[in-house]
Amino acid sequence: MTVATCERGIPDGRPAHRRRTVGRVITVSQKAFRTVVGTALGSLSVIIFTGALVRLTGSGLGCADWPRCNASKFVDVSTGHTLIEQANRMFTGVVSISVMAAVLLAHIRKPHRKDLVLLAWGLVFGVVAQIVIGGIVVLTGLNPYANMGHFLVSLLLVTNAFVLFRRSGDVPSTYLRVSHPEISTPIRLVAFSAMLALVTGTVVTASGPHAGDEKAIRLGFALVSVARIHSIAVLITIGLIILVAMKAKSLSADSPLVDAVQALLLAAVFQAAIGYAQYFTGVPVALVAVHIVGATTLWFAVCNLVIAPSVGTES
Repeated sequence: MTVATCERGIPDGRPAHRRRTVGRVITVSQKAFRTVVGTALGSLSVIIFTGALVRLTGSGLGCADWPRCNASKFVDVSTGHTLIEQANRMFTGVVSISVMAAVLLAHIRKPHRKDLVLLAWGLVFGVVAQIVIGGIVVLTGLNPYANMGHFLVSLLLVTNAFVLFRRSGDVPSTYLRVSHPEISTPIRLVAFSAMLALVTGTVVTASGPHAGDEKAIRLGFALVSVARIHSIAVLITIGLIILVAMKAKSLSADSPLVDAVQALLLAAVFQAAIGYAQYFTGVPVALVAVHIVGATTLWFAVCNLVIAPSVGTES
């Protein structure tokens, strides 16, 4: 399949040696656009983990200034902590390039679609917001509320990119998956409950260890209390997923919906198991890292269930 074509307008009836280009139009194929959007989605997911590594390795203030690393150097990799923090900042450049490429291709993609352009620009505004929030995190000494916002905006960006990827095929009739009314409502409840579980999870993180620096401010909540609230939200989410699975079976739902529910249930159960394991083993760094990957995977599975799939490919 052609990735990009360049059409040149040439006046008719003129000698070949005197012809000149009077117009040039570059078009991008659907496949190329989906590849770029998929790359942006992947990079937006990876940077969640690289950001978590900064916190888990105590490198949150490896670069104590922003946008410079410190007062004397814009880029500094002289210590392990500065190297980790600097690498995470540099990966933001990878994310930015992939997002800008998505915007550019959304404008020149054929057929042109306004919804794809708007969604692509949403990624740009989101990345800019993340850069600003990242600066606030550093300049406020790893303020827990700023850290919480940093993670939640990351998930919002993943959602935006996921919708863009799904809609880059044939246009679904709606943004959300259409199903039987008895299933649609529980699906919406699953999405809300999962969001609540992720938000309460950030509260647990902001109240516990692994703040990114031993001097970082922590929320004043008792870790046991917020962990219980978080676990309740997770259990409610799992219960709602089971309800959706039962409804899907009783109503003989289509296989893509059943597969999406099963994938989400697996991700939720795995995430809950890791959460309990890390709590009862003293919150070790390795399990926290797995839990963060699990949180991102869980949200991917929620998006897969809630967001309308592409109905095919354009010719």
